[in-house]
Amino acid sequence: MLATEVAQRTPKCLADYEEIARVLSPVFSEDKKPVVLSGRTFRERMNGLISKYLEEDKKAFPAKRRQRHAEVNFGDDGKRETSNR
Repeated sequence: MLATEVAQRTPKCLADYEEIARVLSPVFSEDKKPVVLSGRTFRERMNGLISKYLEEDKKAFPAKRRQRHAEVNFGDDGKRETSNR
């Protein structure tokens, strides 16, 4: 839910995150137990999620590692020729 709200609103300052907190507070609240969320918490959580995603992305796709793809061409006789790069 947080990522969806952030993507829709593209917050730039703490006040924008406070607005997201006002929208999402009722979602997490119950009749007997109201929940009051803060914009700062959402900003820190979103920054943590993005940092974790970027770190995992670096591990999964190192810059120096390149995948080898087979190049497929068709010769003059119409037969398929394959060479690895």
